[in-house]
Amino acid sequence: GKGIGRKLMDEALNRASKLPGLSVIQLCVAEPNIEALSLYKKLGFLQFGIEPYARKVDGKYISEIHMWKAISPF
Repeated sequence: GKGIGRKLMDEALNRASKLPGLSVIQLCVAEPNIEALSLYKKLGFLQFGIEPYARKVDGKYISEIHMWKAISPF
């Protein structure tokens, strides 16, 4: 709740945008992680799929949301 995640992502995206040849970043986020999902959406990431039952934690299956963001023109 102190904005540290946002600062880290801003810096990572800034550095990534300077890498030659890199045009897209993809990530996955656990479906129950609403805070991270909200942050990624605010940063411009778009959802392109859900991987059901991607992992099992404490006996419960968790789906993963796949997201992407263009960081330079194609």
